[in-house]
Amino acid sequence: MRIFIYEQKKLYRFPVIWFIFVLFLSFNVFTIYGMVGNSDFRENIEAVYDVITGKKTGGEYYDFYEQYKKDYSDIYINFNMNEIKNMKEDMSKFYPSGSYKEFIDNNYKKLQKRVEEIIASNDTDADFYPGDSFQIHGKLYKFLSQCIIEMMLIMCFSVLYLMDFERINRTEDIVFSSSTGRKNMWIKWCAGIFNGLVFSVILIVAGLTLFFTYVPMKGLMDVPISSYMVMESSGILEYPFISFVRLTIRQELILNIVTAFLIVLLAGVIAGAVHIFVNNSYISMICIAAGFVGLMWFGLTIQRADWIKTFACMNPAVLWLCCGRWFIENDMAVSFNWSEFWNLGVWGIMAVLLGMCGMRCFKKKDI
Repeated sequence: MRIFIYEQKKLYRFPVIWFIFVLFLSFNVFTIYGMVGNSDFRENIEAVYDVITGKKTGGEYYDFYEQYKKDYSDIYINFNMNEIKNMKEDMSKFYPSGSYKEFIDNNYKKLQKRVEEIIASNDTDADFYPGDSFQIHGKLYKFLSQCIIEMMLIMCFSVLYLMDFERINRTEDIVFSSSTGRKNMWIKWCAGIFNGLVFSVILIVAGLTLFFTYVPMKGLMDVPISSYMVMESSGILEYPFISFVRLTIRQELILNIVTAFLIVLLAGVIAGAVHIFVNNSYISMICIAAGFVGLMWFGLTIQRADWIKTFACMNPAVLWLCCGRWFIENDMAVSFNWSEFWNLGVWGIMAVLLGMCGMRCFKKKDI
């Protein structure tokens, strides 16, 4: 524990980590203000919030809100997820066959069952900010997506700085000359991950606090995300968010935050595993960045309509890209229940095994 605390102090005394942290914090404030903090947006959203909560029952905003509900009230009439699947197949020329087709079809049958449950439970028309007009859901998860990148960067920096400290200061031959000294690499790794998580918590809590300061959500956090009022346009097709299990705005946000931290934790494990083999923080960071971009490119460019497409998309980079559509029907290749956790679970196991293998090699390394 004494060494663990010492490693933390070592990082906290490094000015660059604080510069990066303050830079990200400032950028988040600027981003949130640009999305929901300007005076015109706040005036409009506060007026609509008064209509939603019943404080206003007449006037321009009341008429706008009632007309919006009327325009979208029939979205669930004859709504069928199988038709959505067929349209997506035609639009992307994605025509699976064999066992893969059975897999896709079965997933969309389950989603259609969810649609029927949504209609039966009257979750279709819960009051919320008009999706296409205010895009609260999209803006919230656009910020979260940005925050995840920041958290991954600060996580990787924390881990790599501590694990590469001895090489940078040319004290490797002293610290790692014994088996006891080499065990300190585990402590450095864990201390880096711990500090990366601490900085990440502050970033996301500060950002969400500011976001919800500008966007009143009292009484709206328990609104089902499948309400047509939450629905936002996502390109050519526009239809409600169909989640694999019933989710409210609050539950979806909690699940997304948990997923975000699992991605960041995975980044810390991968950063440490890569560094053990590379033994250079600069090259390690380049390798991690190149791998992230490469995984994203691989998942998006594969055009095959078979199992390879799903395997290619089941990686952390594509998962990050889909932020805002987690636990919701999205790309057909990954639209199955809890695919996000399966994705992170498999990659987490691989990262841990890689790290354990690297540590075994490091303990035998001639320094």
